[in-house]
Amino acid sequence: MVYKSFDFQPFHFIQKGEFGIAFRKNIFGVVKKLLHHMRQYNRIILEDENGKKRALSIREIFYLESNRHYIKYHTSVREEPFQIRGNMKDEEVKYSQYDFVRIHKQYLVNMHYIKDISMAKEEVVLEINRPFPKLPMSRNYKKDVESKYILYLRTKP
Repeated sequence: MVYKSFDFQPFHFIQKGEFGIAFRKNIFGVVKKLLHHMRQYNRIILEDENGKKRALSIREIFYLESNRHYIKYHTSVREEPFQIRGNMKDEEVKYSQYDFVRIHKQYLVNMHYIKDISMAKEEVVLEINRPFPKLPMSRNYKKDVESKYILYLRTKP
């Protein structure tokens, strides 16, 4: 049954008859992983250039792209990106708690959608429902991208 359970992506296993400190430690570990996973389902409200507001979850954001004083939100909810006035530094601070990583001065990526990171080609390939975009990765961000992505993969449920 253990092997069949992998079809359901279990967070953790608790052995039968496990009580006391070990049991509490395992339960706290499961809850911590679950809370980390659930952060991506927090909702935000974006307003497009026509004044239309749209609520979406963090998970629906593929990546953010900076263009002068505007930020384009590339999402799964519509083909064209939402564009808002802002700067990438503020967005990086806001989304770093949601597993986003800055790969270039113009790009902030949701690590959930990273398909491949090519250190040699200095690019990040995203796995989304469109042709897989290849985004440039700056040399200044390479080490940070690599370390944050490895940490993300280790904590990913």
